[in-house]
Amino acid sequence: MIEFFEWIWLHGSDWIDWFHPGIAAGCALCAGLYWWFAVATPRRRRIDSPSHQAQQWFCYSGLATVYAAVGSPLDVLADSSLFTAHMLQHLLLCWLAAPLVVRAVPTRWLLPLRLRIRHQFFQLVCPAIGGTLFVVWLSIYHLPFLMEAGLNDETIHFFEHAALFLTAVAFYWPIYAADRGQRLSAVGRMVYVFIVNLLCLPISLMLLFSSTPWYVTYAAAPRLMDGFSAIWDQKVGALLMIVAGWVAAALPIIQSFEEWLFLSEKQVGQQKNSFSPMRSIQEPTQQD
Repeated sequence: MIEFFEWIWLHGSDWIDWFHPGIAAGCALCAGLYWWFAVATPRRRRIDSPSHQAQQWFCYSGLATVYAAVGSPLDVLADSSLFTAHMLQHLLLCWLAAPLVVRAVPTRWLLPLRLRIRHQFFQLVCPAIGGTLFVVWLSIYHLPFLMEAGLNDETIHFFEHAALFLTAVAFYWPIYAADRGQRLSAVGRMVYVFIVNLLCLPISLMLLFSSTPWYVTYAAAPRLMDGFSAIWDQKVGALLMIVAGWVAAALPIIQSFEEWLFLSEKQVGQQKNSFSPMRSIQEPTQQD
């Protein structure tokens, strides 16, 4: 732990460079464009209701999370010292920022797609493509040659993180799209989330149970805490991927289960009302 604080002290002069003003400006620009097109323009033209307050909160929170992942000092730790910090970046991008951004998209932006594309496309093709892209990219990104390429080149690293975020958005689209016609059914969402998270497990388990470090950069990095070796850093990072992934999956699964339970109870209630004894007695009386 002493080494960690010594490292912060030695690099204290670099903190102003750790906050990536370019990324902060990009996130601020996205927030401004969202406000203009989703809030200000509809109010000014009175052609449609602006996005709900909750959707605005989702947008700004999602952009703040993106910045925290790739624009804060966490990015410096992830690039040069700690694999665990790198996995925390992925946690913020995939399991927090992506669903927030998906939930921020106003319904009226999606209506043209719904009118031009068949409902079956959103129910079958979108989940298959989104889930597959997310699983494949999340898995191959953690292979040593791709990870090392990103750690040694900022441009490659930017596009790797961008691809990770966009595939996570594609994964979450059938779960949280504002237009219900573009979502899976409640049961479909539960199955979809469970299968995708199950398919993400192999790469995390390989990292967790490996007896040697996979990445040269982290193996050669100076240790910031006593006893926290490169192999333990890798194991903790892999465990973070597993636990965070399933905790994040629990939320849509629980929400979908509650929705399914509510709809089931509502359907049972409607069936009871349609076949109630009083109604069967009253109908002949009215005919008489």
